[in-house]
Amino acid sequence: MSGVSNTFEVTGDPMRIAGASNVELGVLESIKKSLKDAVFGKSSEGKEVLKNLAAGIASGLGLLGSGLGMAWTTGRGLEAIGRNPLAKSKVQVNMYIGLMLGLLAAGLSVFAAFLITK
Repeated sequence: MSGVSNTFEVTGDPMRIAGASNVELGVLESIKKSLKDAVFGKSSEGKEVLKNLAAGIASGLGLLGSGLGMAWTTGRGLEAIGRNPLAKSKVQVNMYIGLMLGLLAAGLSVFAAFLITK
């Protein structure tokens, strides 16, 4: 089978095309206002929002990165055990050390977020 797809042009408001409602736009505007106040120092509430946002980003990226690293380490370790079952004990020890380091990194990211909020 072969064929050609017709090209088309989309016009109009991108937020309406994507299906965003006015409620979502209101929430985005309030977040934008809070962040603007926080950056320019007009209100203490805005600074608190910025502090909590920074803590959320720090813990979120730290937990995501360590979770992905731990999953990758486990997958590679199990793959190595499947290829060479006789080296199971050596691979398991190294895999568990890597998992503990990933868990330590996750804990440190949550601790850093706690320090940011204090």
